[in-house]
Amino acid sequence: MRVAACSLAILVVFGPAPPVAAAATCPLNTLRALDSTITSSDSSRGLTAKGDCQPYGGSRSGGAGYNLTVGSVSAIASSDGLVCGGNAWVSTHDIFKLVGPASPSALVFTAQLQVNASGTFQNPFRQSGAGAYATLREGDSNSQSYVSGTGQPSNTTLSITVTRNVDESFDLYMDLIASTFSEPYDESARIFGTLSFTGLPAGYAVVSCQGYVSDPAVPVRATSWGKLKAIYR
Repeated sequence: MRVAACSLAILVVFGPAPPVAAAATCPLNTLRALDSTITSSDSSRGLTAKGDCQPYGGSRSGGAGYNLTVGSVSAIASSDGLVCGGNAWVSTHDIFKLVGPASPSALVFTAQLQVNASGTFQNPFRQSGAGAYATLREGDSNSQSYVSGTGQPSNTTLSITVTRNVDESFDLYMDLIASTFSEPYDESARIFGTLSFTGLPAGYAVVSCQGYVSDPAVPVRATSWGKLKAIYR
């Protein structure tokens, strides 16, 4: 069953363990699956939903999740009924800070979201199709987006340039959407994203309110976390 497969995929990515609680001062994140929506400041959460297709029969499903400590996000949707759609959406917000030795000038580095999308994407020969979408954004306007194409699975990397001084913070947002609409064929859409940073000199790292560390080899003082979380108090 396609619905069971989608639910299983979310469990595989995020595990059956209960979410790890983050400090209440971290930003809120939003998950949506079909008609269900939750918001949470937890460092990891998952949401799945499934339902019937009315009035013609069939089923639909959606699943979304994130784990900000490791920088992963996912959205999965499927439908196999006549005139029926599934959907899932994950929208995350985390605050980051550049840490390392004092520097006389700001450092320029890159935030990347490695995107993997697959499914029965938009088919121009019938009224049926699935879509997968992703956006990585820093601040209000520094962003890059991805929209799925027709046919084969797709891999891409969204990249945005960030310029910050040591101990200066910045906000990153990750948004993934998976959607399907079947008439009458089975449809599926799956999209996964993994965050990383490149271009940082040795001895420097990026850390986040939710516990993300870009380079575990860089010593991160306990005070770094406290100062970062204090921004949201």
